[in-house]
Parts: sequence; structure tokens; C-alpha cells
Amino acid sequence: MNKRKLLVLLTVGLLVCPVLWLFLSLAGGKTDAEKYRSLQRLDRLGGQAWSAESGPVRALFRPLKLADRCSDRFETLRDELLASGYLSNISVALSNAAGRKFYVFKQLTGVTRGSDALVCGIVFSTNSLVITCRPQDAGRFRQALAP
Repeated sequence: MNKRKLLVLLTVGLLVCPVLWLFLSLAGGKTDAEKYRSLQRLDRLGGQAWSAESGPVRALFRPLKLADRCSDRFETLRDELLASGYLSNISVALSNAAGRKFYVFKQLTGVTRGSDALVCGIVFSTNSLVITCRPQDAGRFRQALAP
């Protein structure tokens, strides 16, 4: 085995170890609050994984499908928290909701910046929008999207 192959194997091994550690450490907590914190970490990790898979070193990260794994785990945790009542779906009436996506994302980003609020899902329809979030954050989101 030449030095180049050995270096590639060592590099891949060093990249896989932290990723495995992250996934094992994010294995949902026991309480709903711990699961919500895991959900927040998965949200950040998923964004970083997506950036790595679409960045200049994508050949190393794409076969690992980290973004897909983060997304799957995020959806599983979100469904568990919805079933337990820790998260809820709120409906907001908004004229031409599907055509105003940029406005919606801008407003929601402003609300979530600097807080522990997290938008766990958005479904657009013609004149309404369904947001998955904690019940205590629902009023802030409704106020931000009020016409």
C-alpha cells in the first residue's frame, strides 16, 4: 500500500470518527426538553452537513449521506415531540402564503434569532401556513406574521 492510499484512508477515518461521535451523542434524551435540545443541535448539524456535502470537499462527505441522516433523525424526533404534546401545529391565515415565502422566512428568522425558539416545520397552502413549534412560541410567530 503506497503512502497516498494510506493517507486517504487515515483522513477518511479521522473524518468518520467525529461524525459517529456526534450521531451517538445526539441519540434523543429521555425528557421532552432534552429531545428538543437534541432537535436544535440536529438542526444546526444538518445545515453544516448539507454545506459540507455541497462544498468543495463533497466527494468525501456525499457518500456518508450525513444531511439525509440528520433530516431523518430530525423528523423522527419532531414526530415524537408532536405526539407527546411538547410541539404543536399552529395555523396562521396569510393571504397568498405560497407567494410570500421570502417574507415568511424573513419574519420567522427575526423571531428565532437570539432565542431558543425553533421552527420545526412549515407547510404552505394557498391562504394559510402551518408552523410546527412549541406552544409557548406560537404567540411570537403569530405576531411576527400578522398583517
